[in-house]
Amino acid sequence: EDTLPLDDLGYCIFHSKNIEWKRKNHFSVFLVKLLEIIDLIDKEKLIYETPNGFLDIDLRGIEWIGNILSNENESEISFKDISFNSYVSLIMHGGHFHDKLIVDKIDANNTTLDFSNCTFENIISITSSKLKDISLDCCYLKGGIDMGQCEIIDVCEFYKMQVKGGFI
Repeated sequence: EDTLPLDDLGYCIFHSKNIEWKRKNHFSVFLVKLLEIIDLIDKEKLIYETPNGFLDIDLRGIEWIGNILSNENESEISFKDISFNSYVSLIMHGGHFHDKLIVDKIDANNTTLDFSNCTFENIISITSSKLKDISLDCCYLKGGIDMGQCEIIDVCEFYKMQVKGGFI
């Protein structure tokens, strides 16, 4: 299918707040497709011109849900085994992460993950990754954070971040 599904209120699969509808319409499949498109642009296999030469991906306000794992009852949003060559900034301001977020094995020393003003209902785990910058400014982490074996090249921001649960 070439178009994004729209909910009853006219919101696309990414911005709809109807979690049950998002699960039925395979949100995680569309997320994987989006990451594949970003990878094609990064590898210059898909032409996408930007005014400043940087690849700033606007993912603001997304209601994030994960894929239910086959042997578990728990869902997770997965950013795993990603490698970008050029400068990529994933701008996720104001997003709402309903399920556990796993960021693992990202080798992208020119990449910025900007989670400013996001709410995380479950744990956020960032491990075994190399990034240029990461921002969790003004975030509310209801399930805590696990951050280990990471190399942040320039800036790691936690200004006014609120954490319930552990900070490991």
